[in-house]
Amino acid sequence: MKAHLNRKESWKNFLSQSVNSDMRELGSLLRLSRKRQGRTQKVVSTLLGVDPRVITKIENGSPEVSAGIYFQYLEILGLFKGWKALFEPDLDVAALDREIKRQRKAKRQINKIPDSAVDF
Repeated sequence: MKAHLNRKESWKNFLSQSVNSDMRELGSLLRLSRKRQGRTQKVVSTLLGVDPRVITKIENGSPEVSAGIYFQYLEILGLFKGWKALFEPDLDVAALDREIKRQRKAKRQINKIPDSAVDF
């Protein structure tokens, strides 16, 4: 019989260490932004329509809170539009790297063509 893990433990085991760390960092940054704006957890929870304990969970980086609530929190703080920049083609480092490799490969293929095969 499987041992039943409590909710908190199951999330800890489900997510990678780096994701857990990033969630905590996101929560800290949201807390910092909220405080810089002079807003209390109670005010933000009212705007979000959630219990103040949910704000505590978010600011602690809890993965138990839905992504929609995180996005709504970002919007309330005026930060929601910024996440879209992560997907801008010019900032997609992996895609840029693949394009560079593709161009280099094409150039090597062109360089392999003997001069005698090219009709000028």
